[in-house]
Amino acid sequence: MVAVRLVVLVTALALGLGACSDEPAAGPRKAPVLAQSSPYEAAVLTDGAIALWPLRDADGLGPGDQVVELTPARLVGTVVGGTIAGTTGPAGARGATFLRSGRIVTPLTTGLSDKDTFTLELAVRVDACTAAWGRVLGTSGLPDQGREGLEILHFPAQFTRNPCRLGVEFWHHGIYVGGCHPPALPVVGRWVHLAVVYAERTVSCYEDGRLVGRQKLAAGAVFGQPGPLGIGGSGSGFQGPLDGVSLSEVAVYDRALTLPQVLAHASLLRPKPQP
Repeated sequence: MVAVRLVVLVTALALGLGACSDEPAAGPRKAPVLAQSSPYEAAVLTDGAIALWPLRDADGLGPGDQVVELTPARLVGTVVGGTIAGTTGPAGARGATFLRSGRIVTPLTTGLSDKDTFTLELAVRVDACTAAWGRVLGTSGLPDQGREGLEILHFPAQFTRNPCRLGVEFWHHGIYVGGCHPPALPVVGRWVHLAVVYAERTVSCYEDGRLVGRQKLAAGAVFGQPGPLGIGGSGSGFQGPLDGVSLSEVAVYDRALTLPQVLAHASLLRPKPQP
């Protein structure tokens, strides 16, 4: 398993999207030591998250702005293609909304290939069923060989299959090699804890701790991470805004979370009942 390493995209901050580097820094990775401001964050760190973006400090950022101190290691990214506005996250915590807005280029550049074992967690809310599709989160770029990497997608209303649903897809050289497409439509305005676990060539997807999809990737299939992990964005290579979705509490692990851990994290992000 390739160790996940975090790098600061110094050039990207100065020059924008075209300057994003995917060269990892030398030396061992350092796990985040986030101030434990919520039970969820305490549990995530206890269970070994190597990166965590609460997104609470991302309000009002526009193209070229830095996203800093979203983790204790003062990870730095840059906002591309719009302005990030604030919203209310699970249990009343603040999150970030990417409605007609921007994306964050993170410093996470390695450790999400077919040879790795990893887990991605996030709180996601579908705010509207729109005619524009968007990448909620992903590593895909558009190299000469075609679409490559991992994507969590919000499908557009006009799709015959899976309209307005959230899906997880893996691609290699423009060929779809596997993923999860939950059959149920998301409830507009409702926060969902989504966990994507990849291990031994099998991807498992959980919504609020419930298994909604599992698939072994096509025989011989591979996928890699051609660039930094992006949060938000649409189109190949994250070109454009992400419509109709809000995000909060994005966490990354370099191992497969167990079902009890997924269930525990989902329960901690369950919205509080309204009075």
